Amino acid sequence: MDQSMTCDNQMMNTVPPSDGLLCLNTPNQTGYSGTVYTSQPLQPETSLNYNQSFPCGSMVDNSLPVQEHEPYFRRPVEVATERLRNHMRDISEVQVLCRELGSRFQPTLNGINQLRKCTGNIQVLDRCDVNQSENRTMQNLIRMRETLINNRKSLLNCHQERVFPRLKDLLSKIHHEIAEWQRAQAFMANGKYVESYDIVQLENCCKATVELMLLSLEQICNFTNLEMNSMDEKVLEQLRINYKNFIAEIVTFGLVVEKQPPQVLTKDKKFVCRLRHLVSTCLDLHKVNFPTEATLVSSDVACAIKENGPTLPIAKSGVITNSVKKQLDFSEDTTHVQVHMTNMMLKSIVRKSEADIVVTREKYCMVFRSQICLYLPHNIELNVTAQAMSLPIVVITHGKQQADAHATIFWDNAFSDQFRRPFEVPSQVQWSWILDGLHWLWKKECENESSVHMESGGLSLCAQKYLTRKLFDTESVKPNTMVTWNKFNQDNLPEKSFTFWVWFFKVMELVSSNHVKKYWNLGLIHGFVDKALCQEMLLQRKLGTFLFRFSDTILGGLSISYCDGPDHVVSHLEPDTIKDNFRDRTIPDTVRALGCIHYLYPDTPKDRAFGRHYTKPITFRGYKSKKLQLVVNASSQQHNQQQQEQQPQLQQQQFIVQTMTDLLQTNLPIVQSPGSSESSVYNVSRHESFEFSNQQPVLFPESEGTPFSDNAGVESDFIMDLP
Repeated sequence: MDQSMTCDNQMMNTVPPSDGLLCLNTPNQTGYSGTVYTSQPLQPETSLNYNQSFPCGSMVDNSLPVQEHEPYFRRPVEVATERLRNHMRDISEVQVLCRELGSRFQPTLNGINQLRKCTGNIQVLDRCDVNQSENRTMQNLIRMRETLINNRKSLLNCHQERVFPRLKDLLSKIHHEIAEWQRAQAFMANGKYVESYDIVQLENCCKATVELMLLSLEQICNFTNLEMNSMDEKVLEQLRINYKNFIAEIVTFGLVVEKQPPQVLTKDKKFVCRLRHLVSTCLDLHKVNFPTEATLVSSDVACAIKENGPTLPIAKSGVITNSVKKQLDFSEDTTHVQVHMTNMMLKSIVRKSEADIVVTREKYCMVFRSQICLYLPHNIELNVTAQAMSLPIVVITHGKQQADAHATIFWDNAFSDQFRRPFEVPSQVQWSWILDGLHWLWKKECENESSVHMESGGLSLCAQKYLTRKLFDTESVKPNTMVTWNKFNQDNLPEKSFTFWVWFFKVMELVSSNHVKKYWNLGLIHGFVDKALCQEMLLQRKLGTFLFRFSDTILGGLSISYCDGPDHVVSHLEPDTIKDNFRDRTIPDTVRALGCIHYLYPDTPKDRAFGRHYTKPITFRGYKSKKLQLVVNASSQQHNQQQQEQQPQLQQQQFIVQTMTDLLQTNLPIVQSPGSSESSVYNVSRHESFEFSNQQPVLFPESEGTPFSDNAGVESDFIMDLP
């Protein structure tokens, strides 16, 4: 009786309160910690539709819908950080809820253990009626058991109705954020910098969610120590399976491509990429050497993988060397779990069989898979296939395909949506969106790294007007005017043999080169100026004023336009290109060599603008210095006039040459006259200017064959070497 009363008193002290928050100090059997992540003061949570999908079309099929929503790269970048803060706040709230459940669970478990000690088998209490029992202690025990059973049901219902839905919602939101981050990678590849969207924030959110899932799974597994009826056991088992699947799912899509492979991938050229697992050390992933394999797949296979998950067998579209990495890379300082894949190379590619397919529009992607074995609390083992997909890739085999391939990638990165079917894109978009995309791409490729992330720079208003005139032949274009893919990079510009994008890409390639980039960033090159506007600008300035403009007809050409002559005429020099000119002579040296230009528009002396960039002459002891002279040819009218004036002399010189040729054909020796000089000896094959005594220079024409040699019986010093 005394023992029963002691049990009674102990049980009354261990029954948990119906509400209230207590700290969870339950020992962890597996070593996983239930760390609570705190965050800064948060703003009210915004209302988001995570299941929103955007209509999109196909580049090939123009019948598909046109994109009507604002593209991702034009949305406010602060929204991403605010969402992640809200997610961390939700995680903190669920962690508080789990701590409350833990504080209520342990006293309930202690109470049931005490009942077992008092009764031996608490099932006997089921056969007792508290109203008919005369033993006061037994009545108290029965009431305590009913209270414990109610607490047990309350805990189970709380997991089922509050914790499970919140975890499911958090998992969906994190999946959404990873998709958004991958989408951010795409427009960052186009130059749009998003400073506030940091992968570290996303990793912290994933780690906190995984620890919360582990805590919930451990609590559910501990519930098996409580007295459960058959119905509660089914609910308990279903919750255990759901929490286990949650962990497997976040491990599956927690593998991301941190450093993307080249989106324009050249066959037989080495490349690298880097993967990162956002779950990091939460599941002891750094202690597991899981192998990772990279596979190139077509767009059709990518669609099938996205629909069926990572268990679908992969049909390869190419052979990649060094495509398997057996060990991961872990840093104790950063706690990042990464996989570095280096020295990769695409050795072969499988194209589609359609005859009308254009290789520069055919999209592929790389699929990365890792086989990971997890060991969870209570001897739960999970075999998970983690999977990540790269951004779309265009495979080329020749440098001439670069421009068209980059057009496909630019359009995809700028205007696709993260919830699309791989790799659909809209068939037409607003012109203002294209200008915005070109603006950020220009900043990335052509400006210094220090200014890329600044709001200034990029395509100026004048440059945007110039591009508008080039595409539409007028500046009166509304921003929402739709531009089709065909107009962007399939149909040639009027009276040109190239498209709008190819012209822009070649100009961007020119300016981004080491020969031009420095001078563009110093503001010494105007660039986007057409001939009509250039002439209007220069005619208002003094003679010798010049500027640099991009050629309208020569791809990747940079021309010098200047005002000169007594009639104040604007002339345009032949455009220089990287391939033909800039490798031999720099822009400043070209400016210095031209005597017809003096002032960089509007009125800066050329030596002040370019003087510090002139190449300093290098002299060698014992040698005389030499230099190349750059000469501007006369106009065609002056050239024709000079030819007419020199016509009698040319006829006389041609007669002399013909006479000498006739003499040689007769195999007669040509004897030098006593009064002749060495200037009468010629070498025709070199195409140089030769001087007769007291006569103007003569340029001998090229002829075929070499009919004469030193064996012709004529002394070689007096023979013309005809080619």
